[in-house]
Amino acid sequence: MAFEAAQPVMWDSREAGTGAGANAGTGTGTQAKASSAASGTTAKSGVAEGTSRTAPAPDLYEGPGDASARADVRVSVTGDSLLLIPDPELLSGEDTRYPVFIDPAWSSPRTSAYAMVSRAYPDSHFYKFDGAADSGMGFCPPNFTGLKCAPNDAKRLFYKLPVTSFAGKSITSAEFVVRETFAYNCTKQPVEFWRTKSLTSTTSWNDQKAGGYWIDQMPTVTAAKGATASCPDGDLEFNAKDAVVWAAANKQTTLTFGLKAPNENAENQWKRFAGNGFLRVEYNNPPNQPKQSQLTMSPGGTCTLAPKAVNVIPKATAVLSDPDKDQVYAEFKVEWDAGDGWKEHWNSGRIGPKASGQPYTITLPSTIPQKVKTSWSVRASDGKLWGPWSYAGDTQTGCYLTFDSQHPAAPTVVSSQYPASHTDDPLDPWLDGVGRYGRFTIDSTATDVTKYWFGLNADPTAANERKPATPGAAVSIDVMPTRPGLNNLYVQAWDANNNASTIANYQFRVATGQPERATWTLDAPAGSTQDPGSGGDRPALLGAARHSVNRASTARPSR
Repeated sequence: MAFEAAQPVMWDSREAGTGAGANAGTGTGTQAKASSAASGTTAKSGVAEGTSRTAPAPDLYEGPGDASARADVRVSVTGDSLLLIPDPELLSGEDTRYPVFIDPAWSSPRTSAYAMVSRAYPDSHFYKFDGAADSGMGFCPPNFTGLKCAPNDAKRLFYKLPVTSFAGKSITSAEFVVRETFAYNCTKQPVEFWRTKSLTSTTSWNDQKAGGYWIDQMPTVTAAKGATASCPDGDLEFNAKDAVVWAAANKQTTLTFGLKAPNENAENQWKRFAGNGFLRVEYNNPPNQPKQSQLTMSPGGTCTLAPKAVNVIPKATAVLSDPDKDQVYAEFKVEWDAGDGWKEHWNSGRIGPKASGQPYTITLPSTIPQKVKTSWSVRASDGKLWGPWSYAGDTQTGCYLTFDSQHPAAPTVVSSQYPASHTDDPLDPWLDGVGRYGRFTIDSTATDVTKYWFGLNADPTAANERKPATPGAAVSIDVMPTRPGLNNLYVQAWDANNNASTIANYQFRVATGQPERATWTLDAPAGSTQDPGSGGDRPALLGAARHSVNRASTARPSR
């Protein structure tokens, strides 16, 4: 067996905020890079265990994260063994976070069915070559030594392959690979390559003679492999891009290819091919559409269809990502109705790139008119394809604002445990961490503020209300982040007449935090006196409450 595969790589479990790490690579996704008619197995990811091991995020099983340290894996072939040699510096690095993943999984769509049809036996079918490893194609030479041919016989071959996984993808290249096991001689001869109707277990010569059976002819390959030691057997690669593009666009589950000789009366075009061909496809997915939850304004808070009132031109932040982990570019635009209809009045052009999953922050244009409903939108590009705009699709989404310089200003927020993030700074620190409370001080320039509302990663609500000791005074709150990454603390001030201020957006980056030390399910059967858990069994008897837990809130009252 011979094969080739994409460069094997390894990466650690470092997530955002757990240390310095290389960005993920920028290559496109590759469905397969195997080059053997006998290939098609799936190689599972290896995991190198180590001492500082914590449970990695699920996405790390699929590929390196934005903060993962990454290195190539060396490959050595000895005899019939393939040896993957991990990078020792990554394995032993002081900042390496285990587990370390070695060699990502790959798969190769290979033939699910194949068949030969014979002109001499037009009603017969030879599904899966009747159990043979290979079969002939072209005019069967009647006087060829060691070969028994029926009079005037010609043969054609068909291969059926699954292509479901390519639905909706942008196909960069595609080759159908099959081994030529025999040639008439070492003089290269052509082989026609077609997309045909679907192969069945009863396909015969007469079936494939019907009109429209041979649908699209693709590039012919001219070769000679397997005649003598001077031209040994080997793989032929047929350009199948047009067929796979068609299949991906039409969400086909299978493709069938046909091989035949251009002159089916010329015995020098006689060849034999193996049955186990496969597809090698390189594809690219467009970047993801930004979700409504990934769009924020500062000031202004979360993005909603109802316009947010702001007293200054806000900054817009969008978290953009790509399913192939490619770096992404951003494009923002701003629209309003200036009396001549709703249309675009400003565009950022393409900016970037940044690693997938990172936030982009821009200041919206100063030309936004006052007291006019305005929207901003964003989309991402991987340098090859643009993803959809944030507003696209059947579900109504949007980010709307109304700029009014007379609207009450947003309150201020400061924290020593969680300093404000600067999302455009690549060295912006990640702060420890999920599950750890931080104190935030809220203040306002207005002297008549009677209450503050706040919300962590959600708009402020009355459920999270704090009242200052005297009107206009500052308050402090303790907030516990519950997710890693960019967090948003939204705060709004209210006066005695229930006039609301602009919503402040305090952004800070949060590291993954520490893993749990012990867990209990709290679902022991009725009557149990012990609650089993990873921290050992503990008595589970009713008694006076010594602790109170508010599960619904991520904040606690000031001490």
